[in-house]
Parts: sequence; C-alpha cells; structure tokens
Amino acid sequence: MKIPRTYRINTKRCILRCISEQDIPYVFSATRFEEFNDGMLWEPPQSIEELKEPFKKSLQAWDAGLAYTFTIECANTTAFLGRISIRKHKAEGVWSLGFWTHPEYQRQGYMTEPAKAIIEFGFTVLDADRLKLAMLYGIRVARKC
Repeated sequence: MKIPRTYRINTKRCILRCISEQDIPYVFSATRFEEFNDGMLWEPPQSIEELKEPFKKSLQAWDAGLAYTFTIECANTTAFLGRISIRKHKAEGVWSLGFWTHPEYQRQGYMTEPAKAIIEFGFTVLDADRLKLAMLYGIRVARKC
C-alpha cells in the first residue's frame, strides 16, 4: 500500500503529517537541549545542514513504504511538538515505533494521543501483526487483537 505524503492523522490536540524541510530548524533546536540526545540512536548534529540528508532518507523510506515519519503539531497553534515514526521490522508483519517530544513541550501529555494514533495506523492501515515500541528503558510489544 502506498501512503501519500499528504496523509494526515488528526487527534483531539495534535496533527500528524509527513515531515517537511521547514521542520528541520525545530528538530535542530530540540537537539540543543541538555540530555535530549541521551538514548537517541544518533550523534547530535552540529549544524542544521547535517539534518538535511536524514530528512531526505526519511522521505525516501516513506515513498518506499519502509517507514513513515510524522511531524506532530499542536492542532490549535501548529506549534512543532515532536516526531513519531513507524518502521518495518526485519520480521514479517512487525513494525517498530519510536517518538520524541521537543523539550519545550515535554510533560504536557501531548505524546499519548500521537502514540495511540500511530498504533492504530500500524494495525489498521499498515496491517501490522505486532508493533515493537522502543523506549529508552526497554521494548514493549503490542499485538493485534
């Protein structure tokens, strides 16, 4: 199934949309906060320019149906809240979920809605059998009921 880049998921407080180049400065600004990069699977970028190649790779993965990275925006203000991704796992029918919240919006309960929405997207749109939810302190597995 091909998911168009115009695909959106709306929750009560958030809009999930395909990433755009205009998001890069917000991603970079998140990496400037102390402890934000702890546990990330990347080395923090030293410049905004360093984020352009990963951005292009994310769009290529979207177009290939291998991974879908969404920007999370506040539905009321369009403020950049963070990112959430769902990626095909090596095992058939298994997808991995990862996310982060911009430090300026942490501890405000924003991530619950996008996480639930992406889990539903994984099971209903991508027809996943299982989702692996990667977190700093371990992995949880959700199964289709």
